[in-house]
Amino acid sequence: MNFSFSPDLNGLQPLLQGLDQMIAEAISLLQEREEAPGDVTVPWLLTYGLSEQPPLTIRSDSLLAKLESTCSLSAFDLYILVIALAPELDRHYEKVYVYLQDDLKGKRPTVDLVLNLLCSSIPEKFARRQHFTSNAPLIHHHLLHLASESPQHLPTLLSQQLIIDSQVVRFLLQQPGLDGRLTSCCQLIEPTESDELRSSTADVDNNLQALIASDWQNQRPLLLYFQGTGRTGKRRTAKGLAKSLSVSLLIADMAKLLEDKPNFEEQLRLLWREAWFFGRILYIDNFDLLYLTEHHTSYATFLTEVESNRTITILAGIQDWQPPATGAMGVITIPFTIPDFHQRQECWQSHLQAAQLTIEEKELELLSGRFLLTPDQIADAVATAYNTTRWQNSPTALSKIATISNSSQGDGEMGRRGDGETGRQGDKEIGEAMKNKDNFNSQSKTAQAQPFFAILCSAARAQSGHDLATLAQKIEPKYTWDDIVLPPEQLTQLQDICKEAEYQDLVHQQWGFAAKLSLGKGLNVLFSGSSGTGKTMAAEVIAQHLQLDLYKIDLSQIVSKYIGETEKNLNRIFTAATNSNAILLFDEADALFGKRSEVQDARDRNANIEVGYLLQKMEEYQGIAILTTNLRNNLDDAFERRLRFIVEFAFPTAENRLQIWQRVFPKDAPCSPNLDYEFLAQNLEITGANIRNIALTAAFFAADDGGVIEMPHLIRAIGREYQKMRRILRDKHLGPYMDLL
Repeated sequence: MNFSFSPDLNGLQPLLQGLDQMIAEAISLLQEREEAPGDVTVPWLLTYGLSEQPPLTIRSDSLLAKLESTCSLSAFDLYILVIALAPELDRHYEKVYVYLQDDLKGKRPTVDLVLNLLCSSIPEKFARRQHFTSNAPLIHHHLLHLASESPQHLPTLLSQQLIIDSQVVRFLLQQPGLDGRLTSCCQLIEPTESDELRSSTADVDNNLQALIASDWQNQRPLLLYFQGTGRTGKRRTAKGLAKSLSVSLLIADMAKLLEDKPNFEEQLRLLWREAWFFGRILYIDNFDLLYLTEHHTSYATFLTEVESNRTITILAGIQDWQPPATGAMGVITIPFTIPDFHQRQECWQSHLQAAQLTIEEKELELLSGRFLLTPDQIADAVATAYNTTRWQNSPTALSKIATISNSSQGDGEMGRRGDGETGRQGDKEIGEAMKNKDNFNSQSKTAQAQPFFAILCSAARAQSGHDLATLAQKIEPKYTWDDIVLPPEQLTQLQDICKEAEYQDLVHQQWGFAAKLSLGKGLNVLFSGSSGTGKTMAAEVIAQHLQLDLYKIDLSQIVSKYIGETEKNLNRIFTAATNSNAILLFDEADALFGKRSEVQDARDRNANIEVGYLLQKMEEYQGIAILTTNLRNNLDDAFERRLRFIVEFAFPTAENRLQIWQRVFPKDAPCSPNLDYEFLAQNLEITGANIRNIALTAAFFAADDGGVIEMPHLIRAIGREYQKMRRILRDKHLGPYMDLL
């Protein structure tokens, strides 16, 4: 926009000339009164005998004419406006106003001064008071504000000063920048040459650009709703539209606007006027926060204020647009959906090729199917992975990324004992299960054979899940298939879960099953079993295998005694988890997912509503959700029908415990070859979690006693663990090692 003055001062010159003429006449009249004999009095009704305002002609294409037509201002209103504006142009007017009002503090015009200057008779002064009422154009549109020097005393209308709004001053004087009252919640973007409009969805195309160009040229207001999770893509499209019109983009954050609710209405008004005054496209991010119950009043205020929209406004949110009964009418929704599998695959491939990087075809398929990312997120992930590799490797190694062995990465496995002992298999069934697990683990490592693939996965995970991190605990998976010990059936179930996650896109999209399923496209799993039997470890193993983030949500903290709060908490979690590319681990599921009771009172009714709401959100969720419970019998049958897998984690048998003992120590731990794992497995009926606690405690005992982990250290650690469990150790538990306790 051209910030410069025209020869007629953007339409102000005729008004200023008229003002100067009226001021000269008023000063002349006052001087005549001062020269009159002291005993001569002037009747009150004849105090002022000014002529009527000079005739006014305003250029039709001037800024003042724009304000006049939009706000329905009369010639009298325009003169009021210029009287208030004059001190902003020249401080000489302050001295004139002090003289005319006979008040050293009267540098701003009062209502009395305005009426004296503009009215030729007392009756006219009475009639013109209507220009200062709350519904008068100048006051109603907040172009002027009435102020008093002594707010503690009730002022008369005539004594109130006229303050022209600073935004109106900037508009009439065409001062660039951003209104100071908006800097805390807005930013002004000047599109660059690189901000060309590039269609990110089928709907954002030349037709949209033509529509916006037409409405902009004809000064018609337009409301658009950018719906979807691709925040970067939505902003990039808005910048492209602004670039196509050669205008600025004014970006406001609804979250920050809502932080100052007492001034919410004023800031909305300032936003739309800032965009309209200075020819900018307005973009309001996080709009769907207004749909939350706690912002119901603010939403009603927004619907009222949106009616004053006179420009192109883009609202951006994740949830679907909810047409209101009044207010925002005729909104066009532009969906920003996640590209399908093939589009993501092409996007990954093109960005990798542009960076002169290559990965295996299988790895490309895993990236495309596993991470639901927008094109901008994929581009950022590739750039991040590329720079990370440059940092970790020398320039010569960078060109050989595809040949670096997996050993340079380090997979964080706990490993086995340094002496290579694999342990005794309890029976043929356990041995077969271990064989199947090793084969499955080998297949999972094939996908991670290149360190660069792991770096790409890490960069892809970093693109999403940030909102979820504020609502749940992020767990960094440490365990792999070599660390978990389970019976064959449960182990197979975990492997099947991973396979379903890997082939989800193939079955749902390419084979068309998604068209047959309105809900339930996600993967909902229940882990049931006593504490310490490996439920959380299994979730970590799955997250590690799939290279996905894992977030733990404690449902006992989500459930609230206040009606509606539990649903609100659940809604926040599932909304944040949308396209988060993460596994949700709901711990303590029985805190909420108990059997729905027959309704006997309001509490029962509310509990049933909470369970029903959870079932609905789980069916809508398309990611992986794992729920853990110690009491499967308390679960509702209707809830179980909505689960893809139910895995029972039984108390470990002696054979299972032996394997856990053999694997519990890291390969670098200095373990004595005399550790009697078989005896401990046979005589101590404890869980895998207890065994891990004992191993860690024994390691600290050994660190303080020679540096080698011996049986005495294990026995002392066992005593500590049993004391913590409030269980008594007897001779039958420790036998010949009882004396070491």
